[in-house]
Amino acid sequence: MRKSLAKSMTAILAAAMVAAGVTACGSDDTAETTTAAVETTAEETTAAEETTEEASEEETEAADAASEEETEAADAASEEETEAADAASEEETEAADAASEEETTEAAE
Repeated sequence: MRKSLAKSMTAILAAAMVAAGVTACGSDDTAETTTAAVETTAEETTAAEETTEEASEEETEAADAASEEETEAADAASEEETEAADAASEEETEAADAASEEETTEAAE
């Protein structure tokens, strides 16, 4: 009877320990804490990615604006050079015409 009682007590203790172990491992509090930590990390990662995307978009917009300004400045400079070249060409043409008229006048005399 003692042996039977000792085996029963051992079995009861073993079952109690297993039940306590399962309860401790699958506790709701632990699961919520872990889930909350994972969600927080995911939110922080998402926020960091959004911040990075926004910064990248701002850099792209700034680069586009700078490029557009450079293009406009280059166009303006090119236009000024073209106008100056046209003016010089007109002056040269007028001078050539005047010289040609003088030569024609001198030849006629």
